Amino acid sequence: MKISSSFFWQLRRFFQALGWPGSVGMLVLGIGIASYFLVLIPLRQDVSSLKADAQELRRKSKLRSTEIKALNPAEQLADFYRFFPEQDTVPDGMDRIYAAASMQGVVLERGDYQLAGERDSKLLRYDLVFPVKGGYLQIRKFIAQVLNEVPNASLDSVVFTRQRINDPMIDAQLKFALYLRPLQ
Repeated sequence: MKISSSFFWQLRRFFQALGWPGSVGMLVLGIGIASYFLVLIPLRQDVSSLKADAQELRRKSKLRSTEIKALNPAEQLADFYRFFPEQDTVPDGMDRIYAAASMQGVVLERGDYQLAGERDSKLLRYDLVFPVKGGYLQIRKFIAQVLNEVPNASLDSVVFTRQRINDPMIDAQLKFALYLRPLQ
């Protein structure tokens, strides 16, 4: 397809008739149309996809909530206790904690471990106390990773100390608890 020189002549004459304000307006209009097709339409498709995902999640959560309501309280309590791993899985939890420390660059020189049975409870509590060295952000990420990857863990206390105000390394004492089911 060959574009004749008369087309360009007519186009030039059109823009001359518009003047520079009209030409700028046409340019803005062209950019607006291009951004509509290149940006807004794909964004609308993404929003539609996210809305569909949200509706699916709502539907699944409603199904789960009706399943829970159908259980009697004794079954709900039994289901709650089944969430916790058995006592013999302590090494797995410890491996995850040490892997998280290694991944976040936190130094765990030693740890104090103590098994404590809760009175009037069907769960055992395994107390873990770690003196930790690292940067503040590293320690925060370590704590978050432990709580995400070891769902039966809780953070009981954190104590931060710093030798000098400009020292980038922080000494912290972290106390975690692992909640476990006794062996059957």
